[in-house]
Amino acid sequence: MIKDDGYLGFETWWDMASILGVEAAKKQMINWQPTLESYPQDKVYAYINHGRWLADCIYCKTGAEVVFKDDPWFVCFHCFNQIVGGKRIQVKFPNKWNQIEKALENLPENQQNWNIGDLIP
Repeated sequence: MIKDDGYLGFETWWDMASILGVEAAKKQMINWQPTLESYPQDKVYAYINHGRWLADCIYCKTGAEVVFKDDPWFVCFHCFNQIVGGKRIQVKFPNKWNQIEKALENLPENQQNWNIGDLIP
């Protein structure tokens, strides 16, 4: 990937939420149980924004999360996929993701953007 933020994971996210004062999010999570079960009927689609692969939540239309090609699963940290019982959903990356990354890698980070339907630069 153009920029590797690393994978924080659930526990690190929980700790960071405390540090950043995201108490509302933590309160909402109290009843959420992480699961490795997936909901195969739905998918989210990855795009690049400022050098990061992201996907938008199809349920709450509010959350956008960093996603990874080597772990192509999505859980929204706003609604926690509650509509599908907290199950994770698959992230679809474009078939030519490596060509897209290659085309963007020498641009300034704020110009490293690609969305579904865009031509490969």
